[in-house]
Amino acid sequence: MPSGGVRGDIIAVLHFFIPPITFTITYFISTSLDHVVQIFPYISDTGTTSPESCLFTFFLALYSLLTLIVVYTRWRIVANRNVSGRATPRLNNVAICCGFAAALGALIVASFQETSVLIVHLVGAGMIFLFGIIYIWLQTIISYKLPFVKGYSACLCHFRFVVACLTTGSVIAFFITGIFSHTEKNKSTAIFGLSEEVIYAMHISSTSLEWASVGWLCIYFVTFAAEFKHVRIGMPVMHTEPRTIGFSQMELDSISTDGSNKF
Repeated sequence: MPSGGVRGDIIAVLHFFIPPITFTITYFISTSLDHVVQIFPYISDTGTTSPESCLFTFFLALYSLLTLIVVYTRWRIVANRNVSGRATPRLNNVAICCGFAAALGALIVASFQETSVLIVHLVGAGMIFLFGIIYIWLQTIISYKLPFVKGYSACLCHFRFVVACLTTGSVIAFFITGIFSHTEKNKSTAIFGLSEEVIYAMHISSTSLEWASVGWLCIYFVTFAAEFKHVRIGMPVMHTEPRTIGFSQMELDSISTDGSNKF
């Protein structure tokens, strides 16, 4: 193992802790200042008003950067272990694109708050969950194809499969309950004419499922720590081609003609 850089599992664990710590802090600040209701608001609701919005934007942007590092590191590990076609390079390449798209979604959510540009904010949130789910399912498939990666275990693959199922179910239920509670709350768009108690229950279910979905995604990503502990992540290195600085051939020919140095 190279001696330079930071151990990969440290990056994976840091990536895991940033969202729960950030959202917990913004939740307590926003509720203590009466910016949001105290019973399970949507995550974005806890970061729409200053000062909690500053922390929300900063740490979510940092999380987006760490996601890029984690996704790229996982891609390199899989690419380097691609022996005898047991891991499909196409799956690995599609996975890194989905991971980068999810990271971009997190950056969009951090930069465009729901009270300012709601549509863009929702697009970013949709990118996180959609591409995040595709990414973890692709990584689950890849995990079963790479039993020769250091840190691999069959239990880890099964655990990833279970977490992927829970994440997918939570996200689907989150969107369904969120859409129903939003449409039924507005009398002009109500379809079933549900009572306020039922609408409120669906709203709480939606917000709770959003928190659960984010939690499951974080848990899935931290499972990479088992494999990342065998790699080190350092600063990128740039290699440049040496270049000779001197006279051009035309200038050298002029110098050598009759001993003249006039060009």
